[in-house]
Amino acid sequence: MRILAIESSSLAGTVSLLEDGIVLDQINLNPHQRSAQSLAKGIRAQLESTQWSVRDVDLVTVAQGPGSFTGLRVGVTTAKVLAYVTNANLIGVNTLEVIAAQAPRSIRRVEAVLDAHRNQLFAATFQRQDDGELATLKATEIVGLAHWLDHLDPTSTVTGPGLKKVEQQIDPQIRVLDRALWTPQATSVGRLGYREFQSGRRDNLWEFVPQYYRPSAAEERLAKREGAERG
Repeated sequence: MRILAIESSSLAGTVSLLEDGIVLDQINLNPHQRSAQSLAKGIRAQLESTQWSVRDVDLVTVAQGPGSFTGLRVGVTTAKVLAYVTNANLIGVNTLEVIAAQAPRSIRRVEAVLDAHRNQLFAATFQRQDDGELATLKATEIVGLAHWLDHLDPTSTVTGPGLKKVEQQIDPQIRVLDRALWTPQATSVGRLGYREFQSGRRDNLWEFVPQYYRPSAAEERLAKREGAERG
């Protein structure tokens, strides 16, 4: 099975090609270009590097959220278009699960975090199962920085780009993974998506949308204005 994986939860991102879960290549997107432009170029470059046609792709996997509104919107829209054009299957993967999956297999319990801004984090907790795979122990939620720090389990390992805001405040007992493992990668998106495909999961192309986990600033302003008008 030929897999195209997209990770665009930040303003940059990565694209990877895999075959039956084996990574063939990964490319970093240009962070100085607009997401739509860099992603299209990255996908084209990856396909050319393996001499694949876009119609050779059997499965498109993409980080579905949380993350940057713009990055997720571009990534999900691109994944849907590719799946439609090629008649490929489509599977979305939670960004925090992608980050957690990059932890060494010796880690039994890991908490992954992304910056949610406004002194908040997107956070989720994962537990290693007997088969070596991670299962969600605590689903994605938005928490305040202070609350997350106060409620860290001392047996946990922590990871993710959200640590940049709180790394110096974490209890020394708690293990912090190396920074090289914090950023979600398309290779991990591809592996997780392929595992889900093998388990029988199929996402509906027409119902598939980014998972932002919060309204956009524009939506919040609109809701506030409508509330004021009703009041």
